[in-house]
Amino acid sequence: MRPFGRQHPVRGFLNDPRGSRKLSFHFGIDISAPDGTPVHAVAPGRVFLESGRAVAVVGPTRTFGYWHVVPAAANGEFVARGDVLGHIAPRWGHVHFAERRAGRYRNPLRRGAIHPYADRTKPTIASIGFFRRGRPVAPERVSGKVELIVEAFDMPPRRVPPPWTGLPVTPALIRWRIKRGRRIVVPWQTAIDSRFEMLPPDRIHEVYAPGTRQNHPNRAGRYRFFLRRAWRTSQVADGAYRVEVAQLVSPGAALGYLALHHRKPEQAPPAAWRGMTERSSRGYWSTPIAQLRDRARHELAAEAIAHRTGMPLELAELELMARGTARLIDTAKRDGAELRVPLVGWRP
Repeated sequence: MRPFGRQHPVRGFLNDPRGSRKLSFHFGIDISAPDGTPVHAVAPGRVFLESGRAVAVVGPTRTFGYWHVVPAAANGEFVARGDVLGHIAPRWGHVHFAERRAGRYRNPLRRGAIHPYADRTKPTIASIGFFRRGRPVAPERVSGKVELIVEAFDMPPRRVPPPWTGLPVTPALIRWRIKRGRRIVVPWQTAIDSRFEMLPPDRIHEVYAPGTRQNHPNRAGRYRFFLRRAWRTSQVADGAYRVEVAQLVSPGAALGYLALHHRKPEQAPPAAWRGMTERSSRGYWSTPIAQLRDRARHELAAEAIAHRTGMPLELAELELMARGTARLIDTAKRDGAELRVPLVGWRP
């Protein structure tokens, strides 16, 4: 659309959720413009009228599709770049633009494709949570098989006209990992990557979690993504962990995290905790800090400090490193202090 040298507002991204009862991936982008706006070919090729409101231009290696357009070119006509293909149909307010190569839909907004285009918006991570059969699981009581879900979205880089103003779009890339202290338990995993091409249609329910809905006029959609479906937490040891979620698309990047405490039911206490006394009414194991085993004392001390003070586990680790574990233990012994470590589900 004219002017060719200006970026136009895009209200729908590749792989956005589409549909209500049955979700599908959006296979192109939606470029906003008033009804009746002329639509020009981005590349030369032969015209095929797919319907009364859709025009395809087939080139040597790629096919470009233009939907919600009243055709002005004839079927079979050869068009050059910049020729008018048609006009945006009444009541649509946008052209759906798609690029297909070797049977796969590509992202028209990828680097080096449609231009000019720049996106400097910062994505948003609205929430991260654990769920079981659709119900939330408290992060401090995670056990068994759970689903890990993030709610996240991006915003169009240019303001979209009403009634689509301020409505979200799908982030281009969401990745996640799990750490315990500084140790990586689950390395970076990809939840969705829309930077280059449309995802396979049969992956729709692997990517989008229940509760996802598309945008409607003056009504924002909701984008919920599976980070892990049916995660068996029994595969990791008990303790405090940190789930990190990143939308790492430069220059706009968002980071979010969720602290969790995993607990296995009906298990014996860790060897490093033997000899501790139970305080069942408070739900803690308590022991003088000097009795912590050498091989586990740093990790347990950091977890206990984090639990007692409420500071993040990473800060507790840094506190230990800054002051020195041995020095901290000596100070605690002199003061008669105790560390209280969370009880993780075992009962004698």
